[in-house]
Amino acid sequence: MYDTIDLMPLSDLPWGSFLLQYNGVLPNSAAPLWMTAEYDIWFRNPQLLVHHILSNPDFDGEIDYAPLQEHSTTGAHRFQNFMSGDWCWKQADLISKDPDTHRSMFVPIIFSSDKTTVPYIADYPEQLLLSCVVQNWCPKCTAQANGLDDEICGRRSWEHTDMLVEAFELGVLWDEYGLVGDVVPFTDYFPRADIHELILPDILHQLIKGAFKDHVVTWIHSYIKAKHGEQAGNRILDDIDQRIALAPPFTGLHRFPEGRGFKQWMDDDSKALMKVYLPTIEGHVPSEMIQALQALIDFIYIAQNDIIDSNDLILLDDALEWFHKYHQIFQLDKLAASRVDFASREMLKGMCLSYIREKLALDTGSDNEDDPAVIPQQTGGDCEGADEDDESNAVAGPKVLAHTNLAKTGGKHTYPNHLADTINQPDFTQLIQQFIYDESSSHSDSETSSAPQDLPTFYEKITVFTSAIATFYAPSNISGIGRMCCECIHAVNTWRNGPGRYDCIFVSTDPSTEGMHGFNIAHVQLLFSFKHEGTKYPCTLIHWYSQIGNSVDKNMGMWTVKPDILEDGSPFASVIHLNTIFCATHLLPVYGDEFVPTYLSFTQSLNTFNAYYVNKYIDHHAFKIAF
Repeated sequence: MYDTIDLMPLSDLPWGSFLLQYNGVLPNSAAPLWMTAEYDIWFRNPQLLVHHILSNPDFDGEIDYAPLQEHSTTGAHRFQNFMSGDWCWKQADLISKDPDTHRSMFVPIIFSSDKTTVPYIADYPEQLLLSCVVQNWCPKCTAQANGLDDEICGRRSWEHTDMLVEAFELGVLWDEYGLVGDVVPFTDYFPRADIHELILPDILHQLIKGAFKDHVVTWIHSYIKAKHGEQAGNRILDDIDQRIALAPPFTGLHRFPEGRGFKQWMDDDSKALMKVYLPTIEGHVPSEMIQALQALIDFIYIAQNDIIDSNDLILLDDALEWFHKYHQIFQLDKLAASRVDFASREMLKGMCLSYIREKLALDTGSDNEDDPAVIPQQTGGDCEGADEDDESNAVAGPKVLAHTNLAKTGGKHTYPNHLADTINQPDFTQLIQQFIYDESSSHSDSETSSAPQDLPTFYEKITVFTSAIATFYAPSNISGIGRMCCECIHAVNTWRNGPGRYDCIFVSTDPSTEGMHGFNIAHVQLLFSFKHEGTKYPCTLIHWYSQIGNSVDKNMGMWTVKPDILEDGSPFASVIHLNTIFCATHLLPVYGDEFVPTYLSFTQSLNTFNAYYVNKYIDHHAFKIAF
């Protein structure tokens, strides 16, 4: 039967087989079964398999046939797909030195797991096992555990390892170089494989969970207790927990109803905490600690860009330099108890972040005990195409910058003046009239009017919606065809059987300007549509925020905004067209050095504080535009 299957047209690569048996010295006592058993090994010729893949007509014109170098319009060297990396370029140079290989094609093979169907990185113990490196040593470099930033250390390589094995005894190799000298890595028998190059940096476990959560966050909490004592320190940590819990909801954001105080941390928990943690420690720790953490988070986000260019590599170097500058406060603080605690946790040691930066240029591919992930349930509206529980909402579609549509199902039809009291906007009808006036082509774009006699009359009903769908190009997020994502924008008075949810948005004001200078921030109050003189207008009622200052906050690295308030104390409101919405944004309160009241809920956060940070860390898309 197997022969019949192998002869099927879809399986035209022949199978081969051989017997495998242990041929080493048998023990004097009874040998284990595996030493005497014969194993039947079946395989296919990998070279023929690659030929079979390359001959598939579906790949014609869809792959890069040679290494390439791509540059932006400003001349920056861009790294994106595998063949644009420096490693492929260097391999092609090596191949070209042999005349017999001229006119040959360099074909790198990217293997994947049969479980995940994608390439993956082994965890630290597996990395040591594969590279034959001693526990608590780095499989990438020769630095000792208590001096990972030592400038005299170098990269590991199979050439360097072979030289050390020939020169030193096993004990010296183990103690001085962290090598298991009597075991040979399996890649030694591969002509172009170096196990130390194959061990890739792991952003999730080494940076997010390791450097961020297990190191810097723990440093900060240990510092607080050492600085203020156990009782006062716990009170401050409780306030930080309360601040974490006050983070407003956002699509895909895992909330922490009780702060970070639970026993078993999962990988997604560390990623979620990183998105909201930075402002929560403001006022409780020195600014140097905040800036060290900001530099680390910036490094992590830059490293995950879908395209890395030479400018990004400079930014990575800058972030690394700032981190090393400011993290000295953890070493130089004179509190003995703090230093003892840090040292006992092995936290006064450096981190090999520089290798991650360098690896990005060399190998660039396209590539719970108490559950804190509580996301409220919506009771109204239909955000079709957007999954609220997903961290990212990938959608298929053509590549466009951004567009926003109302949900397919509308709510009640009513007159604006009937709704004005309910939404606490007495001038709602006048705001609609002002919008119609601004949209009219009968006057100059520079003309505006607030005089009631100049505004068009409006007596039509409006249709109210509880959500809108923003679709946008976000290649650094998990995205679909065309690298498009979507997210819900909510304006609903009851969200998942609880209080209402009213999201914040980026409003595009100057598309020709990059970053926050081209956006304003607004708080959505109502989503609706209406018809006027045969034209349908999808709109939103918003409350405006204004930017504080002309640049990001020095400590937080984020823009600061405040609610626009009129002289009578009411919010500055407008009705705007839905096509001016770029996407949703996330605001985090500026807590300052005051303790927040324990009775506050996350649903009240956007209506309680005097100023907010525009959270560029909420996702990779925000990180790219909120600068």
